[in-house]
Amino acid sequence: MKWFVQDRFKNEAINRLVVYGSPYPQYQGKVRMVIARMYGKRQRDLDTDNMYGGCKLLIDAMKTPKGRARRCLSIIKEDNPAALHLRVVQFKGESEHCEIGIWACPFEEALDIPEEVARLLD
Repeated sequence: MKWFVQDRFKNEAINRLVVYGSPYPQYQGKVRMVIARMYGKRQRDLDTDNMYGGCKLLIDAMKTPKGRARRCLSIIKEDNPAALHLRVVQFKGESEHCEIGIWACPFEEALDIPEEVARLLD
């Protein structure tokens, strides 16, 4: 994907996170994060590499800006394994549309997530 297309998608992710997640936290240390994809009746599940790869621009939008990046939300410091413990899950829902849920907390704390998502993490 070209850099300008990535920037457009990342800016769209930032705008959606700001609108739907206000106010959003800013974590300083290691972060535990779960992203859940609830896909609709007429959609199908993604394989693992596409599921994690599809979250790349969303996670990039949550990082602290550095280098060429000018606009990011600074929710997490970095997206490397030392700073972010990431789990991505998916399940079929009753809706016609695909919905994404994001839960995050400092690594030392327990996540407060819905029961249907918690079952998928075990």
